[in-house]
Amino acid sequence: MSNDSSKSDDNLLNLRVDNLFDLAESSDWKVSLTNENSQDRDYRLQQESYDAQHRRWRTTILFIVVLIGVSLMLYFCIQILLNPNTTTDDKKWATAIAASIVSGGVGFITGSKALG
Repeated sequence: MSNDSSKSDDNLLNLRVDNLFDLAESSDWKVSLTNENSQDRDYRLQQESYDAQHRRWRTTILFIVVLIGVSLMLYFCIQILLNPNTTTDDKKWATAIAASIVSGGVGFITGSKALG
C-alpha cells in the first residue's frame, strides 16, 4: 500500500514540475505586484527625488572643498619648490607631496568611469 502512495506522489511531483516548465516556457506572462496606491507612490517618488538632489548637492560641495584644499596644498608645495631660500629637506617633502597630488589627480581622471 505504501508503494502505491509513493508512486502517486512521484507522479504528482512530476506533474507539478512539468506544469512549471510549461509555465516557464510561456513568454506572455506579466506580473505586477503593488501594495501602494497612487498617492503613496507619488509621495515616495517625490521623496526619492529630493533625496537624490540632496545627495548630488552634498557630493558636489564635498568635491569642491576637497579640490580647493588639494589645490592650496599643491600651490604651497610649488611655492616652496620655487623659493630659493628654502632648504633641501623642505624641497624634498614638497616634491613628494606635489608628486603624490599630481599622480592622484591623473589616476582620478584616467580611472573615472564617466569618461568611457
